[in-house]
Amino acid sequence: MRFILALILGALMIARPEDIPRAYLPWPPLDLDAAPNFVTGWKVRAMAVDGGICRAALSASSAGAVLLPDKEVSEQCRIRHRVRLSTVSVAKLTPVETRCEIAARLYLWERNVLQPAAREHLRVGVARIHHFDSYACRAMRTSRGTSGRMSEHASANAIDIAGFTLADGNQISLLRHWDGDTPEAKFLRAARNGLCDWFNVTLSPDYNRLHADHFHVDMGPFLSCR
Repeated sequence: MRFILALILGALMIARPEDIPRAYLPWPPLDLDAAPNFVTGWKVRAMAVDGGICRAALSASSAGAVLLPDKEVSEQCRIRHRVRLSTVSVAKLTPVETRCEIAARLYLWERNVLQPAAREHLRVGVARIHHFDSYACRAMRTSRGTSGRMSEHASANAIDIAGFTLADGNQISLLRHWDGDTPEAKFLRAARNGLCDWFNVTLSPDYNRLHADHFHVDMGPFLSCR
């Protein structure tokens, strides 16, 4: 379907470009507050190539983000296009230093997935996102021990999400609320499924015991939603 829409859009661009709604044009700057459509994915992927696109989009949004210089500890441990994020579109979080692309994708997920899922299943919005940080200069951990490959956390290309505080003050955590068929469990599964739409890798308690208490998401080279 997206391929067919792209063909139709391409034909319209050639024949009658003035008839195409601005939201479907590929060249306007990425707007993190706009409703996502099939063009959004192209623009978001461009952030990985050009950090300036991400910084401009994040600065124009309502995110509580401070742009910082790159952090270069070593070739393996670094944060390029570094930002300090303290608020996404609505929800706050303990300030975290991460890559701009991770911050922008969190913004899109929180705005378009997390808040609607909370209102649907819990009848209240999310006020705070709890996390286990983004940057950590370390090797990847597996169920068999430490891997010889560096973690995506070593370049702040990942973040671990542990739970949420709702606008009414109630706490939702993966460790306590993942199992079962409760509204809280349904909310957490909707949040996980939405993370899969915005990140290359999403690992949940369904993956292994190392992720029993958090969602791991990253923009590494592999694709996984578990």
